[in-house]
Amino acid sequence: MISRLRILAIAYLTPLSLLVANEDTLINIVLDNGPNPTAEQLLRHPKITLAEGQAADGSNALRVTYIGSEMGSERVVTHVFFPRKTDYAALDFDVKFEDGWQFVRGGKLHGVGPDNVVSGGMPRRPESWSSRIMWSKDGYARTYLYDQGEGHKYGVGKRTTKPVFKIGEWQHVKIVTRLNDVGQANGFTQLFVDGELVADSQDMEFRGQGGDETLISKFLFSTFHGGNNPSWAPKDADGNFIDVTALFDNIVVTGAPETAE
Repeated sequence: MISRLRILAIAYLTPLSLLVANEDTLINIVLDNGPNPTAEQLLRHPKITLAEGQAADGSNALRVTYIGSEMGSERVVTHVFFPRKTDYAALDFDVKFEDGWQFVRGGKLHGVGPDNVVSGGMPRRPESWSSRIMWSKDGYARTYLYDQGEGHKYGVGKRTTKPVFKIGEWQHVKIVTRLNDVGQANGFTQLFVDGELVADSQDMEFRGQGGDETLISKFLFSTFHGGNNPSWAPKDADGNFIDVTALFDNIVVTGAPETAE
């Protein structure tokens, strides 16, 4: 396992390109070079489609359709297991909130988790946690974390000090998660947007017990408006629910090398 101090130094000081190059790739979703099992899994979701030629470089991207609903928007959630488990993972992806997008009150974006993820206001359990991103009103963002903290029904995290998400532009997002040592609150999640550290949640106790089942084991493709009532939903001027879309590309998850000390 890689030490916490070393990970902190890497996250703060290493250029993003070198950080990825020095880690082991767990997932790399390729949409342009023939069959890719992970991409094919995502494309089986009815609200995820292939957006041919719509990436920033003219290649293919994934388009998610957010269907306004009584809960905010219909959930677009699918989990992809990694080939191995790790105590550290960096998720990189590009996103473009397409014209007509509405941030409304907020919504969820992707992250990572263990075998048994806790989310949706479900009770905390020692073996369960999750580390995701949330967008907020006007394009603010935050880390959105289910940890072992008592007295919280929903996720906790740090909010950006200014709006960071834009409409109609490609942006690069990175969320770095390092698990805590068992019995200690020394994990962290850091959120970067376009190379800038915008939210930093330190001193986190994600897992309440040891064992492989509490390690980071899967990518959470998890995105929707909400919330759990219509006030979170995208709507037209008459208050009717509408659909909005976002594009995703260059989704890569890397973990600490197995040989790291």
